Amino acid sequence: MMEELLVFNSSDIKISMFEKKILAALEDIILNKLNVAVCYPNQHFFPFLVLHTVLKDYIENYKYRKDFTKRISVLVITNKKKILNYLENTGFIYSQLKYKFFEKHKFFRDRGVFCDLNDSYYAQCNWNHILNDYYNGKIPEIIPLDFILPIAIGYFNFRQLNRGIRNKIGRKDNKQRPVFYITDNINILKNMEFEVDYIFIDYTYTRKFLNFVPNGVLYYFDTPIDDRLIYLLNKVQLWNFDAKLLSYLPKGTIEGKIAMNNNEYSIQDLVKERDVSNVHIIYVKSEFENEIAKGLDLLNQLSKKKFDPYDLKIIASLLYSAIRMPISATEYDLIAELEIAYDPINELLNELRESDNRYEDEDFEKILILIEDIFYKKGLDKKSPKFEEMENLLISEINQGKRVGIVVSNKIVSLALKEQLSLTLQCSIDDLKSKGVYFYDKKGILEGIEKVDCDCLIMYSAINLEDLRILELCNYKKAMLYLYKIEMLSLEIKLKKLENTDNHSIELIDSRTKPLTSMYRYFYNRIKHFIPRDDTSRDFVDIISEINQENEKSTSIRKKRMYKGKNAVKARLVEFTDESYMFINGEFRAKVLNRRAKKYEMKKYSDLKNGDELLFIDNDVRRELFEVFIDYMDQSEKSIKCYHLIQKWRQLYEEKFYNSRLTDEQLYKRMKNNGWDKITKAILKNWRSGYSYGPRDFEDIICLGQVLSIDEFINNAQLYYSAMQHVRNERRNAARILNKYIFASKAGREKMLSELEAYNLSIDQLDEAVKVKRIKNIQEKVYYIKPSELGILFED
Repeated sequence: MMEELLVFNSSDIKISMFEKKILAALEDIILNKLNVAVCYPNQHFFPFLVLHTVLKDYIENYKYRKDFTKRISVLVITNKKKILNYLENTGFIYSQLKYKFFEKHKFFRDRGVFCDLNDSYYAQCNWNHILNDYYNGKIPEIIPLDFILPIAIGYFNFRQLNRGIRNKIGRKDNKQRPVFYITDNINILKNMEFEVDYIFIDYTYTRKFLNFVPNGVLYYFDTPIDDRLIYLLNKVQLWNFDAKLLSYLPKGTIEGKIAMNNNEYSIQDLVKERDVSNVHIIYVKSEFENEIAKGLDLLNQLSKKKFDPYDLKIIASLLYSAIRMPISATEYDLIAELEIAYDPINELLNELRESDNRYEDEDFEKILILIEDIFYKKGLDKKSPKFEEMENLLISEINQGKRVGIVVSNKIVSLALKEQLSLTLQCSIDDLKSKGVYFYDKKGILEGIEKVDCDCLIMYSAINLEDLRILELCNYKKAMLYLYKIEMLSLEIKLKKLENTDNHSIELIDSRTKPLTSMYRYFYNRIKHFIPRDDTSRDFVDIISEINQENEKSTSIRKKRMYKGKNAVKARLVEFTDESYMFINGEFRAKVLNRRAKKYEMKKYSDLKNGDELLFIDNDVRRELFEVFIDYMDQSEKSIKCYHLIQKWRQLYEEKFYNSRLTDEQLYKRMKNNGWDKITKAILKNWRSGYSYGPRDFEDIICLGQVLSIDEFINNAQLYYSAMQHVRNERRNAARILNKYIFASKAGREKMLSELEAYNLSIDQLDEAVKVKRIKNIQEKVYYIKPSELGILFED
């Protein structure tokens, strides 16, 4: 086995006999250019899987290629910081490896190839000579892995890492391509400018996906419960080693300890951590089941007819809300009207009613009637069938002294549920935890930020496999899923497809006594009896998937259609020289380039003029570069922890502000009466908006806690203040880097690499995130737009 040639941090690499079986089964995928999808519940296995298959080709399988002199080269798409750390800490055992060099030299020579010592193309045959010369005849037992297998890192453009002192090793091996091209940019596959022998994509580090399959790719997942697998079926070999399947392995196999990449574990640990059990599906009946089904069908037809994308987006959002929400539309709107990022349901309906496209297509009018029926005629504006079902269980669990965890998808639902449950339990929202009711953010769970531990886990919606993955990541005694028929149908179709796909992993798992139950089969068995047989002929999966995609698109029609909602804001239209545009008002300042001073400056809307160059980060004039840094940092880094601590602080503030039914004016007066020394109430709004990182003064945190009766702010003021100070320092550092990046020469940009790599970033990533737009015209006309459209760059 290849691991016998390697050490990690000077220690032997120990893997189980079963993992050796996995490696042996997959070791020829490069030679055969196979497309495979591997699901194994340990992300730390991926780097070794890559290394093992590459070594197999480098040491043995090169013999079977037409051009055996060409060294293997692979593209690895993963968290580049983590895999680079792994490869740099991995070394070869020279006493074992040197015979492989002799063997390769002999193979070349026997086939008439002269391995000239002075020709760096044949370095792979002459390593014994090169190393002997480099180490002055005293070759150490451990040789850095990248001496033999060169590494290049990048985003779109790659640079090869130096090898040895002053790159002496690299200069002896500089004619062939690097063995490893390492990047965390999956978009590189859209337009690759170089060829590789194989591609490894690590889907444990990103939620992105490209829906095409080039030839010769391994897709790695640490869970089988991933929607991206649906799109790979029939294009790849599926090797699913999920926790339920691994539990069938013999006891001796799963208990043995494995040491890899500074991690020690057993397969038994993996099974215990990721297995799913005691899951109950509750079918929630509703009077609008047929309307939702018909609405999705009509949405699909309108989409195929290339109907107006803005109206399609609104329709999709309304149907999506009807399916997902555990609260009434009225409850949702009461909170959404106070939030910039969310559109009230009633306002979305009004936009459809007043659409210029209303009478252009019969299907549009039909779908509008269906949506109105769902919310008004069928009563979703007054009550949610899901909440009524959940309420009964929750009261029962609390009366038994159980700890109940509720997974929420956004803060609107979270706030509304807390308010409803506080009324049901006749307590304040602050007392819900003491009653045993806890709320967990779905995104936080999936990203590993929130840890869930409860007796009873409640989920009020599941359409995608990602929703079911929550169950893998939570610690609970029982889980209750409250689903409409349309949700169960969507899941049933996906699970059935995956379960019916040939799973090659079964070849490695011995099951002589009973058939194997995979994770797919487990969930499918709990759903299938709710689905009438004649319903399976209608496939809603693609329609619901399209709903999600439409919700992610950014489109604006404000140039030709004013927004008439109650939450409309006034704004001016700023047009740029490339025909893109944005809306702005006096609520915030924009970043404007000062090329003479070589820095950007913050300007108010009233100070902008034609010819000014505005700076956008991820198409948002208000976004900070630090937020891009956060997106690419590891969860263990201090900045990430401080950032999430501030988010927790903001959430507590928002909830108390809303539940107290305060306005900023009322809160400002209370703060002043409590001795607050600030002179503007806008600060209070900025603390909640997300564009500020909280109070700059320690005393302000305590003052706010006293006024809003938030003991957490009073007792842990120093903790939050320190987090805010740290993030502000990092934010200033990010602003400094942004200035250097914008005005740097090509040589100056190269010097920035070490600073960027500390944040797991590259110049290419900044090129992708940062845009500069020159103002062509600022219109005097006043536009009425949605609050969420302010400051956004539109390029449609």
